[in-house]
Amino acid sequence: MVLLSGRDSWKVKDLLREKGIPVVLGPTLALPATEDTPYDKPFTVASELQAAGVRVIFASFSSANSRLLPHEVGNAVAYGLPWEEGLKGITLCPAPLFGVADSLGTIEEGKMANLMVTDGNPLEIRTEVRYVFINGKRVSLENKHRSLYEKYRARP
Repeated sequence: MVLLSGRDSWKVKDLLREKGIPVVLGPTLALPATEDTPYDKPFTVASELQAAGVRVIFASFSSANSRLLPHEVGNAVAYGLPWEEGLKGITLCPAPLFGVADSLGTIEEGKMANLMVTDGNPLEIRTEVRYVFINGKRVSLENKHRSLYEKYRARP
């Protein structure tokens, strides 16, 4: 079993640990579930689960917001989740959960070389992606947004 979304998973964290049930958390940039829930609960759920011994994985649950996933994890790190655990939650931990650890999740010979190179901490919003490699081949980062940025940045 895997618990998806896990917005209220902090309420049963001991049971999740006992049963070995991992939690795939949704976005941290969300409102609390109820008006009595602390305002910062969406940010602290990951650290509470991890401290209780529950495996935490992150997902955007939306292709439109998948680009925000590292920043969502960064928010959880800012609210107590260890940095290494946050990074594992979007790299190492999902692979075995979905049965693809033999080809994804770590940098090893024989595995797919899907990598990104950044100019800083990948969990910080100001960090820029410099290079992306999919299956060992560098892909272009050019897009309409970047070309418009460059166009209007150069105007007088």
